[in-house]
Amino acid sequence: ELNRTTQELRAYGQVVSQLVDKDSPAGKTKEPMVTIVRAPELFYSDKEKLAHYKGNAVLNRPGLEVKGLEIRAYLSEEDAETAATFGTPDSGLDKAFATGNVQILDTRPEWVRQGWGDRGEYQVREGRLELQGPAARMNEAKNGVPQRTAQGRQLTWFANNDRLLVDGAESAPAVSKLRRK
Repeated sequence: ELNRTTQELRAYGQVVSQLVDKDSPAGKTKEPMVTIVRAPELFYSDKEKLAHYKGNAVLNRPGLEVKGLEIRAYLSEEDAETAATFGTPDSGLDKAFATGNVQILDTRPEWVRQGWGDRGEYQVREGRLELQGPAARMNEAKNGVPQRTAQGRQLTWFANNDRLLVDGAESAPAVSKLRRK
């Protein structure tokens, strides 16, 4: 359902969106970054540059998968401003918020990171991925060998420098385990 007056789009069924960034997040490659989002339901507001996916949504970018009952994907303003109509290939991902049984899978050369939480946030430009919940957790393995596990109320991982911050709560301190070399 497309409403040109309010600049809104609603889609039901097997919804698939493709968001193409003009440049890679680091701006170092010529190939644009492509994000694919699948869900049973989509509500898009062009005024807010917001795509709200419902019903076990899955967001895929090269090397990253985010699952949640709902995903709110915000399009980058500069890319969205160049779009004349809905669904143009210049509507890149700026940030995404996932809620409800959030799962992440990050597969980069040699490394695999899996995370779980109640809520998740992904900031594209910063390369920051955050998981929240009473017992958010993340496991990391290098070449199939477990390296690090962490659990807390909030985990923040920075992909650009491979830094992981683990915050606990007073009643449930953070727990981290590192593999010795």
